[in-house]
Amino acid sequence: MLGYRWGTRKLEIMKKKQFLLLGLVVGLISAYVIWSTFLKTAPSTTSLDTEVEITANELYQAFDSDETEANALYLNKILEVNGVVTSIDESEDLKPSISLTTEGFGVIKCSFETAEDFDPKSVSVGAQITVKGECIGYLLDVLIRNSIILTD
Repeated sequence: MLGYRWGTRKLEIMKKKQFLLLGLVVGLISAYVIWSTFLKTAPSTTSLDTEVEITANELYQAFDSDETEANALYLNKILEVNGVVTSIDESEDLKPSISLTTEGFGVIKCSFETAEDFDPKSVSVGAQITVKGECIGYLLDVLIRNSIILTD
């Protein structure tokens, strides 16, 4: 009888180990699926195709005259915007950004993802540049995020 109990005990321990191993495998697979689906970073703006090429003045006028129509045309799209730099913001607590001048009241505000994405030496106020980024809307200024400066 003692041998029977010991054999049963071994079987119970083996079942627990198999259950724990199965739980570990399921947990690892779940963690990978969550990471690959939800926590991946967005693709770099460099690798995204440009959907619209436009000047800073044309873009601002589109939003200023009819925001609903401009949203349909430009919102959440990758734009290449050509314009003249009116200001450079290198704030340490905010993302770096530049503003492109327009003939209207506001500007085209282009923010960069990180300070590493923006080299302040590559741009100066008054320079004509082309910026590529995602249009995220209009709040007195037209906002472009994840910007990169395109060079000829």
